[in-house]
Amino acid sequence: MRAPWVFILAACSIVLLAGCTTQSAPASSVRVPGHATTPGTAHESDSKRVVAIHDGVVATATLQSPNDTTTGTLTVRYSSGNFTFALTNFTTSYPGKAMPALADTPESLGHCASYIAAFDDLPSGMTAPTTDKFMLDPSDLGSNDPSSLQTLLIVAYPTGKLVDGCDIPILATAPIRWTMPDTHPDLVAKDRGPHAAAEGTETLRDGVAFTYLVHSGDVWSAIAKRFGITGDDLAFLNPFSRGVDSETAYAGETLNLDKSHRGDSESRRFGTQ
Repeated sequence: MRAPWVFILAACSIVLLAGCTTQSAPASSVRVPGHATTPGTAHESDSKRVVAIHDGVVATATLQSPNDTTTGTLTVRYSSGNFTFALTNFTTSYPGKAMPALADTPESLGHCASYIAAFDDLPSGMTAPTTDKFMLDPSDLGSNDPSSLQTLLIVAYPTGKLVDGCDIPILATAPIRWTMPDTHPDLVAKDRGPHAAAEGTETLRDGVAFTYLVHSGDVWSAIAKRFGITGDDLAFLNPFSRGVDSETAYAGETLNLDKSHRGDSESRRFGTQ
């Protein structure tokens, strides 16, 4: 009988640590780049609310695979500004190396994997339990609100060989079910017109600001001001943008302006489409 494994997932550039902790933000609040928020307080330039997240389980997911060949349960917890992703009771009959990954889109079996972040491959053999802990660095989530992530994947470790035309086949999927509140309930981007350092092109969908194509010379804060939001709001809308950590705008990049499409940036996605 295969023994269960316990993992705390960590972001792409992983260092295996034991008993370490990530940097904490104010308790029961959401930290966004460059701006620590406090429950009930206003943004720097307007009165938009930032809703607090209560400590505890904020998401769950159960792996699904053909004939239950790969199983496990994902639990996401929030505590004092930190999110941890724990995959428990993990078993698989796959004989080769496999690795977990997180996607910001729905993914299904029978397709090549498309994902935001992949992690160290899972130990092979599965003959004994492990206490290894892989810590997820909140800074890799941009706004430290991972709710744009939609799917946990277990994928075959890339070998460069194609299997039915795919080099990264999906072994199991788990739609992530988030239960935490909308942390930016009043966030709506409205174009106030081009101005210095924000001269890019806006795209509308159903009459609402949808995307923004960054122009040469654009500045992150100026783009945010053009749409009546803060730089932190723009980071929240684009958690996987190339420049989110430093709030830097890159010419030619398409930024998301629609809260319902958080995470749709292609700029940090890995894997096949």
